Amino acid sequence: MQARKRHIYEIRSRHNHNAENLADRQWYIGDQMAKHEFGIFETEPEQDKRYDEYCPEKYGCIAIHDDHIEPLLRELSVLETYIHTLSRPGNGLVYYGITLIPPSSLPEFKKIIDLTGRAELQTLSKKIEEAVRRHKFMIHYGI
Repeated sequence: MQARKRHIYEIRSRHNHNAENLADRQWYIGDQMAKHEFGIFETEPEQDKRYDEYCPEKYGCIAIHDDHIEPLLRELSVLETYIHTLSRPGNGLVYYGITLIPPSSLPEFKKIIDLTGRAELQTLSKKIEEAVRRHKFMIHYGI
């Protein structure tokens, strides 16, 4: 029998938890599912706005278990992305934060996901496909 992984989790409420307000965050260790959440922006992200709030329902997010994302982080590092704001370009997914994924990176993102052949990633592939079809940014909430 495989031992269950233990992770550090952030208890995120529906309040604004920005990087400057770390004192209000609570951390615990548990056996809860470590997940990444992916959603679609309805409108283009604002240039000067920081996306620090945890609002998965606003973007219609789907949850993908970390066991399916973590092994792909190296491959996903080729994606041009943004870290919390459009004024901070980056590469790949922000594992413990928020990633903004522009439409130009979505075809490569979908290709990497589809090449895994994992049934557990089909909902993510469909979400990316929807964003490509609508030419929209995606948002990623790390664990």
